Amino acid sequence: MRMLNILLIHPPFPYNKNMINQSGINMSLGLAVLASYIREKMKNVYIEILDAHALDIPIDKIVEKAISFPWDVIGLSYLTAQANNAYEISKSIKNFRKDAVIVHGGVHPTCVYQEAVEYADYVVVGEGEETFLELLKNLRNKKKIRKIKGLAFKEDGKLVKTPEREFIKNLDEIPFPAFDLLPMQRYFTQVGENIMHVVGGPRIPIMASRGCPYNCTYCVSPILWKRIVRWRSPENVVEEIEKWIKEYRVRNFHFWDDNLLLNAEWVKRFCELIISKKLSIRWTGLTRASHINRDQKLLELMAKSGCVGIEIGVESANPKVLLAVKKGETVSEVVKAAMNQKNAGMTPLCTLMAFNIGENIDGYYLQNLFMNKYFNPERAQRLFIGQFATTYPSTEFFLTAPKYGKFLAKEWRDHHHAIINFVPNSLLNDMPKKTNKRLTIPAILLTTFSAFSLMYDEFPKEISKIELIKRLLRHIKIMMLYYKLSNGKHTVLDISKKMEKAFKISEVESIRITAFITLLLALMGMVKSSHSRIKVKRVDHSCLYYYFYHFLDKKIIYPIVHL
Repeated sequence: MRMLNILLIHPPFPYNKNMINQSGINMSLGLAVLASYIREKMKNVYIEILDAHALDIPIDKIVEKAISFPWDVIGLSYLTAQANNAYEISKSIKNFRKDAVIVHGGVHPTCVYQEAVEYADYVVVGEGEETFLELLKNLRNKKKIRKIKGLAFKEDGKLVKTPEREFIKNLDEIPFPAFDLLPMQRYFTQVGENIMHVVGGPRIPIMASRGCPYNCTYCVSPILWKRIVRWRSPENVVEEIEKWIKEYRVRNFHFWDDNLLLNAEWVKRFCELIISKKLSIRWTGLTRASHINRDQKLLELMAKSGCVGIEIGVESANPKVLLAVKKGETVSEVVKAAMNQKNAGMTPLCTLMAFNIGENIDGYYLQNLFMNKYFNPERAQRLFIGQFATTYPSTEFFLTAPKYGKFLAKEWRDHHHAIINFVPNSLLNDMPKKTNKRLTIPAILLTTFSAFSLMYDEFPKEISKIELIKRLLRHIKIMMLYYKLSNGKHTVLDISKKMEKAFKISEVESIRITAFITLLLALMGMVKSSHSRIKVKRVDHSCLYYYFYHFLDKKIIYPIVHL
């Protein structure tokens, strides 16, 4: 049997260089696992992984790589924000290499395989290892391909979707990721450095489980894993950690599981192994507040094994919002979970989402007070902005968003948590009222730094220093007009329309800018709802120190200097 040549591609995100500077580099863990699985199960295969996101390779160079070698199979795995680039790459490759078999897989193709199949010969739907392996073994036999579970493809112009594939029962059978095929040093460099929240430096991702039993409206996990949870053995995970310590001398590990504390016995055994082997690592992961509270006696053992803190999916401090997104947890549970971590000597970590259904102006001010009280290990006052609520395809949030607010995403590249792609009516219909006669200079600086560090309106392509300065000045003018109009008589949507007319910008950009300014000024207490009964104690402007220290150098000065 002749050698089968396989190229696996992780496409770049839109405006990739800016996203690396702003959001960092995420390792292509899925492709590394897939490659290791194929290498172990098949003979006579040659595999390469091209992480075009991490290496910041433009589309034309990706295509050049794909057509300059006789690849038999070219696979692309991608998230929703990468979809447009993945489609363009596939079309361009086919123009030059009609004989190459193009396969798509990952979260986005699973959710919208009907669309992805227009750009690929085959789409792997769901868990990919076994399906991709069977496809590779039967590429020349159309009859057998029809019998492969978990595939979508076109035949005589018609869509064919085979039955769903059963999940792999024993995850320990999957070999460790083929990190030797990835540009590992790129994940450890200063630009896009993997910061583990309270621990600086490089880290390596670990997946101990697949799946989550919950059904949050914004999450794709229920679609991908069908709310079924499977676990690797603690022994298998610790063996992998030992391998990476030896090979890369990295002792920081981040579990990418949906819900790490779902299985308390698993965590207990894992911690005991780490301690008994004296591995001296630092690790973190994500879980639910209720699980931390249920297993609070386990926290001291976790801290002893090197856990620096566990991320809690707070999402919002508004009880009504938590109900709307079907989080299934209460604010009081979050408070208790944060205190339990502190009592165990850990730093409580969190994830937040802005612009959830049901949020309003006052909610953001109260939320920021809440977050600084329970999730701020630093002395400097912070603005807890979080990521933006994102309408990922096929989720309940995606399907219902137009009913509850302005759906701003125009194409797949807009579906990223650093782009405002939805603003709820509950915020748009709220009326901001200034709490200070004038917009303070610290407030102007904070909103300007935040706006350009998070790139709230778009991920701009590389621009000149002069153009960047013009944008900064325009942003300040927009803020001044916003504050002038914040008299309790105009809704956020009304102000947005006036912005659109005054600055000759699109409706989408105007809503994004207005919503973001509302968010920031509400967090600081510079505006409140016109009908508000709360007494605003303005956020201490010492939070400006935090932004100078954490954002000014890495998010503003570095991009400007390197334009």
